[in-house]
Amino acid sequence: VDFSDLDILDEFFGMGDDSNPLMMLIWILPIILFVFYGQRIQLIITSGDIKKKLAQLEQFRNNSRSELIEYIKKDLGVKDDVTQKLDRIFDYFTIMPIDIDPNGIIPKIHRL
Repeated sequence: VDFSDLDILDEFFGMGDDSNPLMMLIWILPIILFVFYGQRIQLIITSGDIKKKLAQLEQFRNNSRSELIEYIKKDLGVKDDVTQKLDRIFDYFTIMPIDIDPNGIIPKIHRL
């Protein structure tokens, strides 16, 4: 293979020439694209990643729910339908502030 005839590449990409129009377009177009659409591209990528992670969490939830129901029915020998009771337990949760008390929320919660 003879690499001595690289004049075609030199014509198009101008290896030593800074004023080649093709190379200027290759560098300027992505810069313009990211200036005007950078946040939108970042939003699309980030929201897609969040959707994937939420779907994975939903799958984990469904798998653990079905395994728990199966365990309760088979291993513990419960004859009643525990699905509705477990769904109520799964759907109910509260996160109480304990470490940081912004504007005295803890005394307000005690009044409820």
